[in-house]
Amino acid sequence: MRRADEAGRRPELLGPAICNVAGIVLVIVVQFGLVSCCGLFNPVLASYRLEQTATDRVARTVSAWSVTSKVSIATVTALWGLLASFAGVRIAIGLAGALLLATPLLLPRRDPGCEPGPIGELSAGTKVDNTRPTVSLASPAVHN
Repeated sequence: MRRADEAGRRPELLGPAICNVAGIVLVIVVQFGLVSCCGLFNPVLASYRLEQTATDRVARTVSAWSVTSKVSIATVTALWGLLASFAGVRIAIGLAGALLLATPLLLPRRDPGCEPGPIGELSAGTKVDNTRPTVSLASPAVHN
């Protein structure tokens, strides 16, 4: 095990990514990829969600996104600053990383028996209720 340097730091706790030029390049490339993916994903998701929104509510929706985004960023920053001041910076960063790695668990899951079928056909897991009459939304035929 290595000894601590003059400042009391132990090099093995810093990790290999910061100890040499290749590590710094790796960090820069990963950051660039992350920022690029976020820069592509956010406008695509926003345009998809706006297409699903009624036209008379688009301005209200964009305003709500703006307000909630700014408030949530400020709140989480303040809370994580408090956590870092009480528990330490490394623990706060580690907890943030663990929570980010756990976010895929929040994604909705599909029932493995229900595979999406072609448009107009029922999928294998869909049950049809024949006890109620069906209502057609088409206009009734006019007889002369």
